[in-house]
Amino acid sequence: MKKLILTLFLVLMPFLALAADKEKESAFDRVMRTKTLRCGYTIYPPFFSKDPNTGEFSGLFHDFTEQIGKELGIKIE
Repeated sequence: MKKLILTLFLVLMPFLALAADKEKESAFDRVMRTKTLRCGYTIYPPFFSKDPNTGEFSGLFHDFTEQIGKELGIKIE
C-alpha cells in the first residue's frame, strides 16, 4: 500500500524530477529530510475549498493529500 501511495505521490508531483543542478538539494530530498511538503492550492469546489469563517480546508484533493501525508509520515503545509 505504501509503495502505491509513494508512486502516486511521485507521479502527481512532477516538479520533483526537475532538479537541474546535481549539486543542489532536490525537492524530493528536501521533503524527505524535513518530512514537510509545502503545497499551493486553488479554490475549486468540490475538489478544494476553504471555509471563510474558520479558514479550514476541505474537499477531495485536500483529503487525498492529507491521506498521502499520513501514510508517508509527511507533514502537509
